[in-house]
Amino acid sequence: MYRFNRMILLLVMVMMPGFVFAGSDHYKNILIGDRAATMGGAFTAVSDDASGVYYNPAGLVYGAYSMFSGSANTFHQSTITFEEAVSSHDWVRNGRSMKPNFFSMVNSLDSGVKWGVSYIVPDATVEHQQEVFSDVGDYNDYVLNVHDEDTTTYLGPSISAELTDDIAVGMSLYYFFRDKKVQSNQYLSDSSDEISQWQTVDQFVSVHGFLPIIGVMWTPADEWSVGATFRMQSSFSSTIDQNVINYAGDGSDQATMSSSSSDYTVDYPMQFSVGVAYFPSPFLLISSDIDVYYFLDSTLDHVVNVSVGAEYFLTQRQAIRAGFFTNNSNVPAPTSSSTNRRSIDLMGLSCGYSMYSASNSLTIGLVFAAGNGEAQVYSNDSTIIDFTQTDVSVLVSAGFGL
Repeated sequence: MYRFNRMILLLVMVMMPGFVFAGSDHYKNILIGDRAATMGGAFTAVSDDASGVYYNPAGLVYGAYSMFSGSANTFHQSTITFEEAVSSHDWVRNGRSMKPNFFSMVNSLDSGVKWGVSYIVPDATVEHQQEVFSDVGDYNDYVLNVHDEDTTTYLGPSISAELTDDIAVGMSLYYFFRDKKVQSNQYLSDSSDEISQWQTVDQFVSVHGFLPIIGVMWTPADEWSVGATFRMQSSFSSTIDQNVINYAGDGSDQATMSSSSSDYTVDYPMQFSVGVAYFPSPFLLISSDIDVYYFLDSTLDHVVNVSVGAEYFLTQRQAIRAGFFTNNSNVPAPTSSSTNRRSIDLMGLSCGYSMYSASNSLTIGLVFAAGNGEAQVYSNDSTIIDFTQTDVSVLVSAGFGL
């Protein structure tokens, strides 16, 4: 029971300390674009629409229009269930967001050269949690209220140029910022309905930096294309501010407050992506990607993700798509000698339908991912519990061309 008593104080105070500061533990939380998202993100060797600014800017030069743009609105919901984390009760966390997570405009600069600007939100969640757990061991009630907002945003220009008839290069340069705000309130009453522990926490995390994306596209034959990108994210400002108020029902009737503000180091990997696309007919496209995330110096794991997608035109004005992808974690699996780890690998499916007019398109799509993992949710305790995660995204996207 002592372990649960300690867990009450620090369960959500820093949201898995030591790894929240490493950036996102996954890299495909929200798939970007319309065609790309509904093909599982397998778009490195295609990238010939507005979402190419993110997947491979080299492909922009192959866009069908001299000027084109795209936008997407995505509803995203994530459900994480920690099994029997609060005594015999499951701890369920639900996060959701509804955001315009993608907008891009691309224009022709000269023959064989295109440029663009874009706004991208690859990760966003809003969590409101209000739970009361009754009969928790030797305690009467445990009350947990959490408000958590976490959003990462990219803004920047892109350029693409055709070097030869079968080779193109491109680059995007993004300024990015991450804002994370957590407010939590935890209350524990004993068997006499007296206050045993009470804690409130306000936490603010802010990260600012740059993300360059360098891409190349090679089309060795009309039916084949090969794409590759390199990106290396870096931050120039990373801060965390935290206020904590604790009250322990030890008879003193006194509360303690602590405040802290500090800079910290964010570890980002180098990312190498390679994709191959095959066009067996004017109506069918099959593509695949391999994404490698490599850390130069970090306690986090290197990650490999794969994605496969297909697009088929039912008619000249209607297309369907489907995809498969992995979204693996960079956090090492918990062990008996580790603490504060949460590791889960996800697998996902996507599908979508598009309608086209002469220069416009409308896409609706669904993305689903799920997995099972292990976590250490008690602060500075090596106890390992099982947990599950389910992510669902619904997207509506429009494209325009001139």
